[in-house]
Amino acid sequence: MTPNNLLQRTRHVAVVSNQCVPWAGSLSLGRREHSHVMKYLRFLPAIALLFFTGCAMPLDPGRAPTPMLVIYHVKPGAERQLEAILKDRWHVYQQERLARSEPHVLVRAHEDELHEYYIEIYTLTGCFATEYPSVRVQTLEAEAAALCESRGGHLAVEYQFDIPMLAPKLPKVKD
Repeated sequence: MTPNNLLQRTRHVAVVSNQCVPWAGSLSLGRREHSHVMKYLRFLPAIALLFFTGCAMPLDPGRAPTPMLVIYHVKPGAERQLEAILKDRWHVYQQERLARSEPHVLVRAHEDELHEYYIEIYTLTGCFATEYPSVRVQTLEAEAAALCESRGGHLAVEYQFDIPMLAPKLPKVKD
């Protein structure tokens, strides 16, 4: 009969190579095994805290509204065409829910006696709203860019993301 450490009733003097296996007859129930588990259990509150903190964050940070400012340096004589394209593009943005309906501002200004430029201000529905634009949006963007030219060290169409938008405070009117 070969000795079996689990069924043996007396302790051996010889050292066993696997010290985590309890001796038969001892009541330790593998205390060394549980010491490893206890070592890791002390980190459980910290792991739980990290888990619940991560769950408290917004699920999609790309859905936060993103203010946008676009400057178009239009070619002389192409002002009306650009206005029509920008109007069409705005309707596509609304249909595809890429931008919020308000605020939307389009300003036409004089750069010098020959050149004009447009400033368009709107709010995207999120920072990823135009990451993968539809074919309609890409076509309208290309048509608008074709009507613009770079000048004075500026690009033909300049996009500025995440600009601070400040709303003026109106004075209260007394009745």
